[in-house]
Amino acid sequence: MKTLVSRYSLHICFCFSGFYISAIALAYANSESHDFLSVLNSLGVFLASAGAVAALLTLFHVVYSRSEDKEEQEVNYFKYTMFILDRQAMFISMFESRISPLQDVEETKRALELKSLKFDETLCDAINIERSLCLLSSPNSALLSELDRCQRDFKTLSHTIERRNRLYINDYQKKVQHHLSPGVRFRQEDLERIVGNALLPSLIEFTNEVYLQLPRVRKHITDVHRQLHAEFKRKYPHRKFVESK
Repeated sequence: MKTLVSRYSLHICFCFSGFYISAIALAYANSESHDFLSVLNSLGVFLASAGAVAALLTLFHVVYSRSEDKEEQEVNYFKYTMFILDRQAMFISMFESRISPLQDVEETKRALELKSLKFDETLCDAINIERSLCLLSSPNSALLSELDRCQRDFKTLSHTIERRNRLYINDYQKKVQHHLSPGVRFRQEDLERIVGNALLPSLIEFTNEVYLQLPRVRKHITDVHRQLHAEFKRKYPHRKFVESK
């Protein structure tokens, strides 16, 4: 009822104004024997009460218009948050599918054969946690911290892939490219002699970490998306939100 009155409060004000003007005209028409000032004086109480009602309705309209604007901004940012989470989960899934052929390959061979892949850094820091502080009032008290943690995990994954790419391109490829020959395969001892003893273990470690982090971060993001969807449906049952697939 309150939402309905708020939505049509401006129309109600116009309706009251119409009755207000009509009443004045009718009173004046029935009082032709009196002068105009006398008619207005006799209507003083009515005019004051009608003006007060119109003022209260106008104030009511302003207050609830601001409340609706605040709700609209909150809902829009919630939709944006879930959109970003969905894009992050989708990007990780695509990334996993591209590197899946080497999933079960021996770790040294996998580290050397996995090419560098570009990570979409525009998805990092895309969600402003401060604008999501309304989640603190949620019955799910851990939801805000879970949202923050999954975004930190996504950024950590980005840094892991970036460091692995730098090792592979700037250190490994740069050093071995002058020793490569068609059909010639290096033994691990030869590679360690060319690139150094520390590079291969680091490259293997970061490659393994990429394979470990990808499914863990994707699962966490998907879980947070599901929790957010449940919270938004609880808080705004009349709104529509897209649920993650």
